[in-house]
Amino acid sequence: MCPAMSRLTAEVLTIALLYPGLCACGGGSSVSPTDPGPRTATFSGMTRIANNGVCSSLSGRHEFDAGSGMVTVTLTMAAAPRLQLQVCASSEVNHTNCTIPPFVALPVGQSISATVKGGRVQTVTLYPEGCGAPDSPPGDPISYTVTVAYPG
Repeated sequence: MCPAMSRLTAEVLTIALLYPGLCACGGGSSVSPTDPGPRTATFSGMTRIANNGVCSSLSGRHEFDAGSGMVTVTLTMAAAPRLQLQVCASSEVNHTNCTIPPFVALPVGQSISATVKGGRVQTVTLYPEGCGAPDSPPGDPISYTVTVAYPG
């Protein structure tokens, strides 16, 4: 019992017993809104091989703000058996220090994990398999959904 409780009148004691949260004497735990625990984000979009054979993302940037630690990307749905992906810091210009380097093939339902590199703001980009080669035939848009688990 809190030391202050011994001085309370019977009426206040009754209220304190009915509402135990009014008297907090220590112990316990809580989750802070700034808890750096794991986060999850889901992104959907479309990608294709453009008319000139280059990789073309038809979606906006898929950005997330990651802390230090591991990031895991799961291709949860795609209109192709697998897609190529990369996860890089948004400031990365030459793709030499990416969390997940460019063009890693990921089958639907599979995951890949890596340690966050290059900065907090990371971008996930997905492309069709085979894009970027000189003889890549253009293709129809491929829809996808990807889930990213990352440290907060």
